[in-house]
Amino acid sequence: MKWNQISFRYRMLIIMTVSGLLQLLVLTLAGFSYIKQSQEQEVGLKAKGVATFLAQSSAVIHMIEYDTASLMQDRYRGLTEMIGAAFIVIGDKQGIRLIHPVDERIGLPMKGGDNDQALVHGQSYVSFAEGSLGKSVRGKAAVFDQDGNIIGVVSVGYLLDRLQDRIEPYLLFLLGMAVLVLIANAIVSYFISRRFQKAILGFEPEEIGRLYGELDVTMSTIKEGVISIDTHGVLRSINTSACDILGLEKGKVINQPLSKALPNSDLQSLIDSQEADHDIELYLNQQRIVANRSPIVVDNKVVGAVSSFRRRDEISELTDQLSQTKAYAEMLRSQTHEHRNKLNTISGLVQMGEVDAVQNLIGQETAHYQSLIEFLRETVKDFNSGNVAGQNRASS
Repeated sequence: MKWNQISFRYRMLIIMTVSGLLQLLVLTLAGFSYIKQSQEQEVGLKAKGVATFLAQSSAVIHMIEYDTASLMQDRYRGLTEMIGAAFIVIGDKQGIRLIHPVDERIGLPMKGGDNDQALVHGQSYVSFAEGSLGKSVRGKAAVFDQDGNIIGVVSVGYLLDRLQDRIEPYLLFLLGMAVLVLIANAIVSYFISRRFQKAILGFEPEEIGRLYGELDVTMSTIKEGVISIDTHGVLRSINTSACDILGLEKGKVINQPLSKALPNSDLQSLIDSQEADHDIELYLNQQRIVANRSPIVVDNKVVGAVSSFRRRDEISELTDQLSQTKAYAEMLRSQTHEHRNKLNTISGLVQMGEVDAVQNLIGQETAHYQSLIEFLRETVKDFNSGNVAGQNRASS
């Protein structure tokens, strides 16, 4: 099915639903990304705080200096569970694990390659790296002895996979809200499109375009001038004939106050009076016109006014032509009646056998019409001679 074959209401529904879906999708992804980043940042700061606290504790310093890590494994594993972390790892100044959740990995080098800031520069920081337990966000802090020398590093981490599990409920919530908003948007768009189509009298956009084109052509071809205004007196339409009669330029007066284009016009008074005027004489822009004016009513509410008009001279000329036509028709009717009477007379004479009388009557009528023809011929000849003589005088 082609797009223009779908009704305007459903087109609006599709457009608003799809646009709303795309907007909600972007907002959902942006919200999920923001929540994820916030969670990672929050957990990273928490891990950094715990790592800094442990690095400054005398217990950790004493453990590294006197190599008593084997006695502290259970303590730090319990602390790991208490804070909900994935691991607490403590290493010496060479990055060798002293404390680790897995016994088999104690004594091996710490993985991730992110210890230099702590072991070399003595900093506390948050990093993202992949260790032996997987990808994690880590808080790291250097351990100093009483003389300020770096003797180790504390690393507290949270696995990113577990963070993902914590974030997924937020994503489901966002998706659920997006679906609800989408449904609400579809319902609202349906009723809005329905109301909008009612406002345009149920027409489809293509029909409105076609009607506008037909109206424009019709308005430009009729001889009568036509203008219309809205409730504020703004000129909304004017055809070519109106521009010619009133001496206006369409581009300069359209969508302008009628009082500016035609200061003497009182067309706006029809909006208040709501009464039509028929065949009234007006004087506008030095032109005498005969106009018909009427308010425009939609749903029992006046929304504007329209006026159609022609020059008074044209109306007078048409009236004269009509009078001449009526006089000619009356003359033909009289001649027809007279001719019918004569035919009846001839028919009666023929029935009585008065052939001579019939011939005399026909001869009289023939002579009458022949003399009339000669009179017209001489008159036209004299008229043509007078015109030729006038032209010769003008050329000389």
